[in-house]
Amino acid sequence: MVLLFALLCLIAIEVTTVGVHFVALQELRAGRAAARATQLRLAAQSAAGRALAGWPAAGLETLAIFDSMTVPSADAGAASGIESRAIIQRLATDLYLVRATARSTFRETAAVGALVALAPPEDLAGEAEAAVTAAGAVTVRTGASISAADACPESEPAAAVILPAADALSADGGTISGPVRVEAGAVGFDRMGSVTRAALERIAMPVLLPVISPSPTLQDGCATADPANWGDPAGAIAPCGSYLPILHRTGGLTVNGGTGQGILLVDGDLHVVGARFDGIIMVRGSVVLDSAAAVNGVMIVDGSITLERGARVDFDRCAVTESLLDVRVRGPFRPARRMWIPLF
Repeated sequence: MVLLFALLCLIAIEVTTVGVHFVALQELRAGRAAARATQLRLAAQSAAGRALAGWPAAGLETLAIFDSMTVPSADAGAASGIESRAIIQRLATDLYLVRATARSTFRETAAVGALVALAPPEDLAGEAEAAVTAAGAVTVRTGASISAADACPESEPAAAVILPAADALSADGGTISGPVRVEAGAVGFDRMGSVTRAALERIAMPVLLPVISPSPTLQDGCATADPANWGDPAGAIAPCGSYLPILHRTGGLTVNGGTGQGILLVDGDLHVVGARFDGIIMVRGSVVLDSAAAVNGVMIVDGSITLERGARVDFDRCAVTESLLDVRVRGPFRPARRMWIPLF
């Protein structure tokens, strides 16, 4: 009887031991599965993040509604046996769905997604703060003017001039209409709000000549391939009215008469003689506007600016908005600022 009891005790102990081992094994497997699931989800989120960071605007610009493209990217998790990729689908003109998946060598998968919109040009233009933003002296000669008055409907108020010190402004017989703001060291000259100069330079058309007289040219419509064609600020009804190029000059530039619109980037001094330009001008150097030169939009100058007789700069948020219509300029953002959501 004692022997039988001992035998039953041994069996009970063995069963208990096996049960404990089984439960521990299941918990271990569950823990490993949870860890792999987390790793897969993070890999998918990383792939989605890479898609946003390297937003392929040029390819997406020509993508038809509901068509998709795969974003090529290095698989950061490849060393751990995880492959990931992102697919961008165009849902509307400025709305996209980013879907990213991660897959392990055990065929386990995770997917995340989010709606992504292009920043509206109106929002970007809303970041324009002044007709003239300068790092150096601002001189307005007799008969010249800088104005913050904006004919654009429902436009936010802007300053006429932003400069680093009050004594850097010289209204030498000229007119300054609107607030003057002093922001020592607070002004960035390589961006306008969230629009960076570096991003603009990557997609800009080079200006090769140091002296140019731009004018709209026609050849079976607007001849956009002509380097002297900078669009036509006369309005959308003009053949080149909807052409707003992004232009980049490496070195000094003289614009001798003519008209243009869009975005002009100059790495050097800029001299504008009797020409009109609508949009955004960003200069790494000094600027002279001469002989009734006219700028409608904003000027951001990392140097001094002088307006000679008859020259004017008028703040125009509508002109700024139109110059930012190019989808390649408008970076993506998640409309509701939500995190990536799991997809099943």
